[in-house]
Amino acid sequence: MKRIICVLGSFLLLLSIAACGKNNAEGNLTLIKHYGQEKVDEMEIQCTDEAQLKIANSLVGKAREILSYCGTDDNVDTVDCDALKKYYFFSKDANKSDVSIELITTRQSGDSGYIWVKYSAEYYDEAGNLLMGMAETYSRWDIEKVDDVWKVVNIDEIN
Repeated sequence: MKRIICVLGSFLLLLSIAACGKNNAEGNLTLIKHYGQEKVDEMEIQCTDEAQLKIANSLVGKAREILSYCGTDDNVDTVDCDALKKYYFFSKDANKSDVSIELITTRQSGDSGYIWVKYSAEYYDEAGNLLMGMAETYSRWDIEKVDDVWKVVNIDEIN
């Protein structure tokens, strides 16, 4: 009896592992189809340069602030946000956000570069009802140094 349980348990474990691998492979195919293999491979390159990481983390922090905003566009200056203004969710009903953003990698050379992030965001009304949400979105930002300030100039992500 123990053998049968062990065999069945092993079989179920293998099925679970195969299913997880399939979902990950499908996700990678979607990324490759959208971005191309060369850009998807960038995500595997770990940045260890402290100066580059400081720049990237500063821009990720700015994106976190924008993603977390709840309210209308009445008193919001989006001019200095550059491409990150895309991340504002303006709604008179939104009063709470739940945001997660993670730096995957970055590379800067001269006055340009890129940043890869993964983020999710959910927006709720006063009663706690979900108004809008995005889950595990991979995003590649083109960045440029303009007048000694690093800015996100383009955002590429699967909509």
